[in-house]
Amino acid sequence: MNRIKKALRNLRGEVYTDTPTLYCYSTDASIYQIIPSAVVCPVDASDVSLCVTAARKLGIPVTARTAGTNLAGSCLGEGIILDLSRNMNNITGIHEKDGEFFVDVQPGVIVDSLQAYLKEKGLFLPSDPSSSEICMIGGNLGTKASGARAVKYGTTDHYVTDVEFVSAEGEIVDTALEKTIPDRISSRLSALKERLLSDGDVITRLESKKGIKTASGYNIRALLDYERIGDTIAHLMSGSVGTLGIFTRIRLKVLPIVSGTSISAIYFRNLYDAGDAVQYIKKLDPVKIEMMDSISLAIVGSEHDMDIPANACALFVEFEGDDRRSRIDDLERLINEKYDTYRIFSESDDEKVQEMIWAVRKALVPTLTNYDEHIKPDAFIDDVAVAVSDLAPLIGDLHRIFEEYNIISAIYGHAGSGNLHIRPMLNLNDQKNIDLLPELVNRVYETVFKYNGTMTGEHGMGRLRTMFLEKEWGEQIYNYMRQIKEIFDPDDILNPDVMFSDRHITEDIKYPAKYVNKFEERCINCGYCKSVCPISTTLKGESGSRCFLQLVRFRNLENPTPDESHHAQQMLHTCLGCLRCATRCPSHASVGELLFSQKNPPFYIRRMMRAWAYDSTRFGRYAWLAGRIASPAARIMFDRNLPKPRKKPLAFKDIMQNPDAPNVAVFVGCASMFLDDRVFDSIVRVLTASGFNVFVPEQQCCGLPMIEEGMY
Repeated sequence: MNRIKKALRNLRGEVYTDTPTLYCYSTDASIYQIIPSAVVCPVDASDVSLCVTAARKLGIPVTARTAGTNLAGSCLGEGIILDLSRNMNNITGIHEKDGEFFVDVQPGVIVDSLQAYLKEKGLFLPSDPSSSEICMIGGNLGTKASGARAVKYGTTDHYVTDVEFVSAEGEIVDTALEKTIPDRISSRLSALKERLLSDGDVITRLESKKGIKTASGYNIRALLDYERIGDTIAHLMSGSVGTLGIFTRIRLKVLPIVSGTSISAIYFRNLYDAGDAVQYIKKLDPVKIEMMDSISLAIVGSEHDMDIPANACALFVEFEGDDRRSRIDDLERLINEKYDTYRIFSESDDEKVQEMIWAVRKALVPTLTNYDEHIKPDAFIDDVAVAVSDLAPLIGDLHRIFEEYNIISAIYGHAGSGNLHIRPMLNLNDQKNIDLLPELVNRVYETVFKYNGTMTGEHGMGRLRTMFLEKEWGEQIYNYMRQIKEIFDPDDILNPDVMFSDRHITEDIKYPAKYVNKFEERCINCGYCKSVCPISTTLKGESGSRCFLQLVRFRNLENPTPDESHHAQQMLHTCLGCLRCATRCPSHASVGELLFSQKNPPFYIRRMMRAWAYDSTRFGRYAWLAGRIASPAARIMFDRNLPKPRKKPLAFKDIMQNPDAPNVAVFVGCASMFLDDRVFDSIVRVLTASGFNVFVPEQQCCGLPMIEEGMY
């Protein structure tokens, strides 16, 4: 038995050491790939404790992981990957105290799922990362995530009240119960706090960055801002990317929903005006101030007909509440008095119009992923932040850097909180660009640090940033951060190399990469396909669409043993072939078609399918016969009732209700053609009741059965 499995034989959750599964957990949304030694899916805090304790004895590091959407490589590791998303994904309760509301969640809860739960109760969690449909609360707190609403509501850290976590020694600690906090942590942390408070230079440095949204290093301000030791620890854990402890429960403060929103899109003639305007717009109490530079707008405008002025840069401003209309008036008055703009669009009531205005901003990342078929918008300088007053000069400096290297780069982000996202269009499949990457990153960060900025405002630490941490904060604060790590995890068991490391930025990079075929090449490993894949949403963890892509790569590119290849193929067979992944993929990759392309059916299958596809009548006879046999067989063998075969062919009749009504064509599908499943009848009934004219064209084989067998 594998030594890790043996050590974890009493774990109630799943333990995987097979190579195909490990390969599925070797990537996230970053530029790195590291194959772990094992994957553990705990069911509760006791399982997490058992795993950490066993790992200490074995001398193996432990890396916590939820959705695997991190852009900096912080949920990868060569030891045990602790997948908290598969079994620890419950909302455990909501509480009211003194008129305020709090919700308890496990780390694997998807942000949108929590928001939907809260919405039913008239509440919401203010932090709103753009990946909310797939990212999870544990990762959000671990990276100190925020999103566009940070300008008004702040980061996730502002809403955490207490956490339950497993320490590096395996203790289960609840920051709300001081008796559970080990003395070695509380006493040494209190002593560190005293030393820090007496260090005038450090206090001055920390105060200088107080107004800048930052997620780099440890949340060391917690030592200044909180008196109770439990509160201090809870907020130190925010942004710690699993290096101080592993979350098992998180309590968050939530707020009543504010009804009504408005949106204004302001197209400026120059970058300086756009950056300068942000500080004045903030005084109007907006919910969001989003920025797109001229290059970002030009990229979107080149692909979409959105009436974007040439050479413009834009701010998108959102207000909420009953006074949003007067706020728009104040905004437009401010802009017209101080700046020369191309135009301002505002809408306070019509949600569809608001969506049209926001569509320019939302179209950027999907457009970037398709900007050049050979270039992926990989995140390697992705999340800087400065004081709002420094936005415009910083963007100007960044443009000059990228022009010097002849690189097109989109710059956009949460201007209201001084947080910019940068996506240089650099082909990392070219070795010379990998060699350039360290120099380019260094140039950008030197510029950001010139403005007393940070290398990450909300995406958090990881392998992408450790080599710049001391340069950002200086030797004194960097040493205080090292001492915090020493207090919580002296043996560096928890997620090493993602907070402090001498590693090179291109170490473990997954480029240059080989691709199986065109269906995979466009994939940026973002994980959005998991949100619609029925296998991913049912089995949880790293299963389904993104896992399937990794398994195909494993079988084709990694020279697996016959047993490993067979096991990978068994995992691939769980794909339903529904192609929902392709509908959600921002880069138009298709995991389903990738899988289909790998199939090579035997000659008799090909002949049989061609015969069915070319002769619908013959197929109907075969289907009727198969249905007559399958229905009783399923009832006897599986206690399941299948639809009965139709006694006569399905009759089609067009239904013209109103010449001015919309026309809808209905394609029946093989199952409804020959099985009396009542699906066709129900569809027609709903459409006619909704006022549509229904037409049923001549029915032919859609080709999906052939596609699923690789017969293109």
